[in-house]
Amino acid sequence: MIAELVSSALGLALYLNTLSADFCYDDSGSHKSYRPLCTLSFRLNHAIGGLNPWSYHLVNVLLHAAVTGLFTNFSKILLGDGYWTFMAGLMFASHPIHTEAVAGIVGRADGRKSEAEKFFLKAIELDPTKGNCYMHYGQFLLEEARLIEAAEMAKKAAELDSTEFDVVFNAAHMLRRFKMYPAALMNLGAILHLNGRLQKAEANYLRALQLKPDDIITQSNLRKLWNIMEKQGLKTSKT
Repeated sequence: MIAELVSSALGLALYLNTLSADFCYDDSGSHKSYRPLCTLSFRLNHAIGGLNPWSYHLVNVLLHAAVTGLFTNFSKILLGDGYWTFMAGLMFASHPIHTEAVAGIVGRADGRKSEAEKFFLKAIELDPTKGNCYMHYGQFLLEEARLIEAAEMAKKAAELDSTEFDVVFNAAHMLRRFKMYPAALMNLGAILHLNGRLQKAEANYLRALQLKPDDIITQSNLRKLWNIMEKQGLKTSKT
């Protein structure tokens, strides 16, 4: 927690001098993109402070401090709770690459997507056996409308972390978006099965088979599930 607080404080302190800055040319007009949360934040700024640039800069600085804290916390997953995590947080807070995004008001709409993708890929490179890394990258690809790549990441995440409910549930949700609905239902059924939610697992297996009756894996999983349910005295949909 100390690393997060110190890194966030540094990120805040470094950009306090922007609070006295004015609007610049790039800050005028709309950024012409569909970013509802960003647009809402600008509207709230205007509702509270009108066209006073101070409040707009303040929000940008506070957002940078918050993201720095989140990045430092995330670094613990890869680097552990120690010196290197602390250094990563300080470097993120002070790296000059953030200057334009923080100091320029319109920079609030700058997603830095290419840089974000590099970090997702680096996380996978550092730990290629962790399903969550593929899941987060898949969600990023989904937002970029790179559907085929996102589907591959979702399937990989579910395969690696097949016992993690959140991972497989999110993978199933993503696969639904790609019209890979039977695979999504089968994956969700499998994780419910492993977590002892047998009746819900059965419902998902049956829905998957309605859409793809010849799926051998789903048929096999359903037979195994029925055996378990019968041993536990649970009612099944088996005819």
